[in-house]
Amino acid sequence: MLPGYVQNVLALLLGGAATGIATAGAGASLTQIGVAAGVGALMAITHLNIAKNP
Repeated sequence: MLPGYVQNVLALLLGGAATGIATAGAGASLTQIGVAAGVGALMAITHLNIAKNP
């Protein structure tokens, strides 16, 4: 079993990817998909840093 914060980070990364895919389905550009995935990754990194340094 993974630590809780790892699961949260993975969920955020998947959420970012899912947002990008959903946005693509709505006819968005690759730039918008990349931004959505990037935001998800940034959220995950921030969350990981908070989890490591409460």
